[in-house]
Amino acid sequence: MDFTKLDDDDDDISNSGDNDSKECNDFEDEEMSDDPDDSEEDDSDADDEAFIVAEINKLQDELSHNPYDYDKHVKLIEAIRLISVDRENGQLDCLRSAREKMNKVFPLSPKLWKEWIQDEISVSNTPEQCKNVIDLYRRAVSDYIDFDLWKDFVNYAIEQKNLIGIDSIREILDKALAQAGLHVKRGSSIWTLYRNFEMSILEDNDGLEEQKRQELLQKQMHRIYELYCRQISLPLNGIEEVYLEFLQWLNEVEKSFKINLKQNDFSKIETKYNKALKKYKLLENYENKLQNSDSPHYQEYVEYLEFVKSNDDDLARTQCLYERAITDNCLQIDLWLDYLTYCNSKFVVEEIILPIYERATRNCYWDGNIWILYLEAAERVGLQKSSKDLQSQLSLILERALKSVSFEYYLNLWITYLCFLRRLTNKIGWNDYEAVENLRSSLRSAIDQLESYKDADYCYQIYNLYADIEAHFLKNLTNGRTIWNEFLDKSSSLKHQAETWLDYGQFELRNGDIEHVRQVSLKGLNICKDVPEKIGEWLLKVERTYGDDISVFQQSKIKYEKIIKKINEKRSRQQNESQKHVKCDVTTSKRKADNNLVKDEHSINKKKKISQKTEESIRHGVTVQTDESKRDETIFISNLDFNVDEEELRKIFSQFGEVRDVRLVLNYKGLSKGYAYIEFNHINSVQKALKHDRMLIRQRPVFITEMDKRKSFQYGRNKEDNKLFIKNIPLEITEEEFLDKVFSEYRDSIISARLVTRRDGRSRGIAYIDMKDAESAAKAVQEKNEFELCGRNLIVAISDPTKSFISDSKDLNQKHIVKPSSNEEFRKPGPTSMVPHSLLRTRSSKVKLQIGNEHQPPQSSSSALSQNQEAVSKSGLNNDQFRSMFLK
Repeated sequence: MDFTKLDDDDDDISNSGDNDSKECNDFEDEEMSDDPDDSEEDDSDADDEAFIVAEINKLQDELSHNPYDYDKHVKLIEAIRLISVDRENGQLDCLRSAREKMNKVFPLSPKLWKEWIQDEISVSNTPEQCKNVIDLYRRAVSDYIDFDLWKDFVNYAIEQKNLIGIDSIREILDKALAQAGLHVKRGSSIWTLYRNFEMSILEDNDGLEEQKRQELLQKQMHRIYELYCRQISLPLNGIEEVYLEFLQWLNEVEKSFKINLKQNDFSKIETKYNKALKKYKLLENYENKLQNSDSPHYQEYVEYLEFVKSNDDDLARTQCLYERAITDNCLQIDLWLDYLTYCNSKFVVEEIILPIYERATRNCYWDGNIWILYLEAAERVGLQKSSKDLQSQLSLILERALKSVSFEYYLNLWITYLCFLRRLTNKIGWNDYEAVENLRSSLRSAIDQLESYKDADYCYQIYNLYADIEAHFLKNLTNGRTIWNEFLDKSSSLKHQAETWLDYGQFELRNGDIEHVRQVSLKGLNICKDVPEKIGEWLLKVERTYGDDISVFQQSKIKYEKIIKKINEKRSRQQNESQKHVKCDVTTSKRKADNNLVKDEHSINKKKKISQKTEESIRHGVTVQTDESKRDETIFISNLDFNVDEEELRKIFSQFGEVRDVRLVLNYKGLSKGYAYIEFNHINSVQKALKHDRMLIRQRPVFITEMDKRKSFQYGRNKEDNKLFIKNIPLEITEEEFLDKVFSEYRDSIISARLVTRRDGRSRGIAYIDMKDAESAAKAVQEKNEFELCGRNLIVAISDPTKSFISDSKDLNQKHIVKPSSNEEFRKPGPTSMVPHSLLRTRSSKVKLQIGNEHQPPQSSSSALSQNQEAVSKSGLNNDQFRSMFLK
C-alpha cells in the first residue's frame, strides 16, 4: 500500500452517486420542460425558483471538489427541499442523493434525520417504502442517540405492526430501552410505550381458542410484570408513581384474572426499588443543573460524568450519559477522547467499541489522537480475524486518517501502524516473504512521505525501528547498519547529539559485536557537539563489562581522553572569548568620564558603588551567556509577560521534554526584560518546542526561536511563489477557524499557516500560508481571492514583500520632502518603532538639510537654540557646561 500520494481526491466520496449527481445537475433542464399550462404562475416565483436551481448547481459543483464542507452540504439540502416541495416521488431522488452524499462524510444531526424521514414518510405508500423508512430510522439512531428520534422510531414501528411483525417491534423496543430508556429524566416514557404495546396484544385475541387465549394471557402478564420490575429497579424520573401503578396493576390482575404474580422473592424487587429511588435522588441534582443551564451544557456534563463514574458501576447507564453529552457536544474532542478511554477500559467486543470510534472520527475527523486510538482499538478487538483481513482494516483506517488530519499527526499515526505491522508479522512468522516485504515497503513509504515534508531528523524513530527490525527480527545486521548510516548521512542536527550515538551504540551492543561498538562510539565522539563525555563514559563502561583485553580497554581510554582534551581546549577558548565580550559590555555600559576633570568625592563614591554592583548586575541578567556546546539544545523565547518567573517557564516548557536550565534575562533592578533562554536535555525537545511558536502564555503570544536563528529576520523578503499572502481577515476569527472555513479543501497542500498577531495576541487581520508547490498556490489565489468571510472579502495573493518595501520607501521619502510650517520645528517626532537609532539620526539630518534649502524661518530664540544644538553635536559638552545650561 502506497500512502505517499495523498493529494488525489477521495474517489469514494467525490465520485459516489455520479448518476444521481448528473440527474440533479439536470434540474434546470427539468424546470425548462414544465407543462405550458403553468405559464400563469407568478413571474417572481419563477425567478426565485430559477435562482434556487442555479444555487443548487453551484453548490453541487463546489462539493464535488471539496466533499468535507459541512455547511455547503446543509445549504444544498435546504435548497433542494425548497424545489422538491409538493412534487412527485421521482422528483425526490436529487434530495435523497444529496443526503446520502453528506451522510457518507458526516453524521447527520437529529434535525436533519427528522426532516429526511418525514419527507420519506410523506411519500411512503407501499410496504417496501415503509421498510425503507424503518431502515432510515435505524441509521438515524446509530449516528446520535437522540431521545426524540427513538420515540418517533418506536411509534412508527408500532404503527407498522402488521407489516414488520411483533418480533421486530420487540427488537426495536429492546434497543430503545437500552439506549433511550436509561435517560434519567425522559426514559420512563419509552418503558410506558413498551408496556402499552404488550397490553395491546391482549386485545387482538378474538379469534383464539380459550386454551390459547389463557396461554397468551399468562405469557403477556408475565411480560408486563417483567417490564415493571426492570423499570422500578432503575433511577428514572417518576419511579415512585410507576411503583404505585405497579402495585395497583398487580391487584387488578389478581382480582380480574385470578393470577397471582407476586413471587416469593418480591422483597428483592422492593429492595431494588428502594436502592434505585435513593440513587435517583442523587442524580436528580445533576439533571436539574443540566435542565437549568444553557446549551450545550458541556461543563455540567463533565461534572455529571465524573460523579457517575465514581459512584455507579452500571456500564449501560454511564454509556447512555456519555451519548447524551456527545449529542449536545459532538465536536468536543476532549469529550470524545474521555468517552473512548472509558470504552477501552470496559468493552472488548468489536461490534460495540468500533462503531463508537467510527462515529468519533466522523465527528472530529481532523484530530489525529482519535485516529491513533482507533488503530489501537481495531487491532486489540480484531485479533481473532485473519491476518489479511486485520491488515486490510487497519490500512484503510490509516489511509483515511492521513487524508483527514494535518501533518503534525503523521509521525505518530505511522508509528502506530508500523508497530502493528511488526506485531502482525511476528505472529505470521518472519519467514513469510510477503509479510516481511509488506512491512519493509510500509516502513519505506513512511520515511518517504515524512521526509517530503520534513528532514530526516523528524523520522528518527522510524529509522530506529526499521534498523532494529532488520537486525533483530530478520537477522540482517548489514541492512540494519545501512539504515543507520543512511540516517546519519541525512541528519542535520541529531547526529551531533550524544543520545543519537548512544542509541547507535546500543544497537551494535544488542545485535553486533564490541568492535563495532568501539567504532561507533569513537566516531560519535568526534562528531558529537553537545555532551560527548556521555559517549566516552558509556564506551568505557561497555569495555569494563564486555571487553576481554585490558590493552584494548586502555587504548579506548587513551583515545577518549585525547578527544576530550581537544574538546575542552576548544571550550576553554570559547569561554575566554565569551568573558571578553562580558567585560566589554560592562565597560561600555558605564558613562565615560571627562579625563581632563578632577574626580570629586561624589564621583569616586559613585564608581565604588558601580564596582560593587557589577557582580550583582550580571547576576540579575544584564548579560546571559550560553555554553556554545549546548546551543543546539537551547531555545530563545521573547515577548514574555514581565510577571512570568523561571519556575513558571520551567513548568510550561517541561511538556516538550526535560528542562536542564531556565535563564530569564533581568535588568539591573532584577526585573524581567521579557525574554529568556530554555535549555533542554535533548534536541528533540527543541524541535517540539519550536512547533509551538507563538503559543499563549498569560494571554501573550510567545516567540520561540532557535539560538542561531533569532538574530536574523525570520521570514523571506523575496517573492515566494508557493506562499500565499492573505489580508482583510476578520479580526475575531482564529487561525483554525480561518483554515477550516476558507482553505479546508487545500488541507493536503498546506505545509504551514501563520495568522499574524500583535504582541498582545490580537489578530492583525493578515496571514501567510506555505503551500506544497507553486501550482497549488496559484490555484488558491484564483479560487479564494475575493472570498467572503464574515462579511469581508479576502484579498489573496502570492507573497511578494518586495512590492511592499518599494511602496513603503516611496511613502517614506514623500513624507520627508513635505514643507513644514514655521511652528513645526519643535514638533513631536513621528513613529520610530523597530527603526535603529543610527538610521534615525541619519534620516533626521537629511530632513533638516532639505527643509533648510526650501524654507528658512527668521532667526529667533528657538533658532538660536537650534544652532547651539548643532554646535553641541559637533563637540561634546563637559559637566560644567551642562550645569551652566540648566541654571540659566
